[in-house]
Amino acid sequence: MSASRHFLLFIFSLSWLSSVAQPTEGVVEWALLYYMPYDNNLSPFADSVQQMIRNAIRSPDVIATILRDDAQTTGIRHILIKQGSEQSFSVNGETSAVTSTLRHYLQWIHETVKARHYAFIFLDHGGSINELCLDEFPQAKFLAVDSVNRALLDFTSLKQKPLDLLFLQVCAKGSIEPLYELRHCASLTMASQPVLGAPNYYYHALAALASGSDGRDLANMIAEGEREDMFYSLSLINNSALDHFKIKFDRLIKELEKSIIILDPVKLKIVEYAQTSYWDIRSFLQSLELAPEYSLLRESLLNELENKVILFHKINPMDPRMSDYCGLSLLAPLKKNYDDNDLRFSFLKESPLLKLPGRLRQRTY
Repeated sequence: MSASRHFLLFIFSLSWLSSVAQPTEGVVEWALLYYMPYDNNLSPFADSVQQMIRNAIRSPDVIATILRDDAQTTGIRHILIKQGSEQSFSVNGETSAVTSTLRHYLQWIHETVKARHYAFIFLDHGGSINELCLDEFPQAKFLAVDSVNRALLDFTSLKQKPLDLLFLQVCAKGSIEPLYELRHCASLTMASQPVLGAPNYYYHALAALASGSDGRDLANMIAEGEREDMFYSLSLINNSALDHFKIKFDRLIKELEKSIIILDPVKLKIVEYAQTSYWDIRSFLQSLELAPEYSLLRESLLNELENKVILFHKINPMDPRMSDYCGLSLLAPLKKNYDDNDLRFSFLKESPLLKLPGRLRQRTY
């Protein structure tokens, strides 16, 4: 059976499950699509997040949708917010951290909302490298990032264009492995290297969305509109630059397989989250003690990282602890940091980086 036939059968199988909602009239400028599996300790924030999003939709050209799962109500709801109105639709099931629930939500959006620009925002806990969005009832479970990638790609193929912005509003997903995996889903991805706060307060800034705004404008509104006690840093990644960066990065690391690699621990900046260690990519490259023939390649790689891959790195002005970080992490290539499931990531498959641990040495002072 052909791939297209499989896809058509998948769409048909979902259509009978869709929430009953009338398609929006005409095509709006922006659709803000929120995925909020708050059936955990974040549940008390669900009402205020929904209210803040509702208050921000002040234009007929902007629509918001929310998948909401929380401990205060039974079941999952799809919520459609327009200027001056809000509708809620019950969905069967209690598990929001499974890909089938995400796919059902995306199919409902496809049938209900028509827009020129789309932003998709995941809210929740971050988990380990391949985990996104914790749902604790009926059992503790995360979405798998690589499965999310396939679901979003199917959605964008229906829209015949990538998302304008993907915002991973979860902790410590500003790492190149999940961002590289999701690179084809959106033109731009925004994420945080360290932890984020909750419930976040940037939503009021969404009221400035208008005709002519693009994904970078929206990312700027969010970063500039966030309250200082809710973040340490936010990074905006240009997904079209990631493939070329990976080619050059792998080329440098491949060269390092030939000898013992000395790291300067003073220069290395580390992020710890969910029992996982990440290295700031710029600091990792700068901490390598390289032979002169590799220095030029490193400088070219650093230039590409800071001028093409990372479009901005917004640091909390009241707490500049991330000022020595570039805004993009790398899973530290230590065996305890990953398992076989993580090797499904495109960035890690057959990566020369995984051959480094036996050759890494730290400089002693």
